[in-house]
Formats: sequence, C-alpha cells, structure tokens
Amino acid sequence: MPNRPPDKPHPGSRVIRTSPEVLRRRVLRAVKPVGIETVPIERARGRVLAEVVRSPRPIPEMDRAVMDGYAVRHMDTRRASAKEPVVLMSVDHIGAGHRAKRPLRKGEAVRIMTGAPLPSGADAVVPIEKVQIEESRIWIEHPVAKWADVRRTGSEIRLGEVVLKPGEAIGPSRLAMLAFMDRPRAKVYRQPRVGVLSTG
Repeated sequence: MPNRPPDKPHPGSRVIRTSPEVLRRRVLRAVKPVGIETVPIERARGRVLAEVVRSPRPIPEMDRAVMDGYAVRHMDTRRASAKEPVVLMSVDHIGAGHRAKRPLRKGEAVRIMTGAPLPSGADAVVPIEKVQIEESRIWIEHPVAKWADVRRTGSEIRLGEVVLKPGEAIGPSRLAMLAFMDRPRAKVYRQPRVGVLSTG
C-alpha cells in the first residue's frame, strides 16, 4: 500500500511550530501556588516549606570549652615561659551542664570540662595536659592565645540567622532543624490535587 502523503495545510491557515521547551515554559508560567497551610512538624515531612525560619538564639548560646582543662584570662599568661611559669589559683570546678559560681578574677583559673560554659571573665582554655598541678595551684609554661580552645557564642548559628528558606523540601534533616529551632508547627504549601485525563 503506497505511503499516504502528509496532509497539506488548509488554504489560509498558518502552521506554528513550537519546541517542547517553549511549551514547557508556557505551562510553568500558568502554574500558580496552591496556597499555604500550617501543620504540626510531625506531619511536615515530605512537604515544601512556605516560610523563612530564623534562629531564635545563637548556637552555641554561650562560650564553651572544647577541651578538658582550665579556663583562664589570656592576659594572665602573657609572660609565661618554661623558665618562669605563671602560677594561677584554681578556685572552682565546672562540669558539663554546670556553670561557674562567680566571675573569674585576675590570677585565677577554673577547672573546666569539655562542653561546659566559660565563667564570666575567662577568655581561653588551657588543655589539662599543658599545665602542672599542685593542690589548688597550676603552673602554665607558655602564653595562651585569646579564645584558645573555646567555641564562641554564635559561632555555628547567629541570632536571627536564616536556617531554612521557602521552597525547601522538608526531609529528616530539615525536620530536625525545625525541632531544634523550637518550631512545633510549620507553614507549608498545600498539596496539589492531580487529575488524570485519558485522551485515548
């Protein structure tokens, strides 16, 4: 059977050839958001965030020790050397989850555990293996840099910093971030209803 010749355009009609990409852009331009709703975060997994989430506090919330050692004032150690060590009085002990009883004063040190908050007045930590200890006194044989072995307030997340943005899909990590930011509920885009039409 001979091949059928292609249909010819009707006289007076125009043939418009459009690429799939152009058609795709036209369709997407016609798409509109489906609205926003607020849901508990336990129902937010798999949804798309519709709001900006900012941190309500700095992370960490205070200066913390990153090593077991002694919290000190770095200025008290500036003249320390092996020949002439600086001697400081150990006046307190701060375990993880605890705070100092009072501010640190000149010539003092505080025993501190990893993760514990620095006492007011302290601005450095000397690792335990770098000091010599005798009863309530410690010897330091080298100057200690300011903020040495300290995790500064807001060094991970600043107060008010944007941590999540609209349009982000909420998976396990973003769900954990919402909980970490004390957000029991989240604004998300409504889920679209999809209809399927069969044209033959």
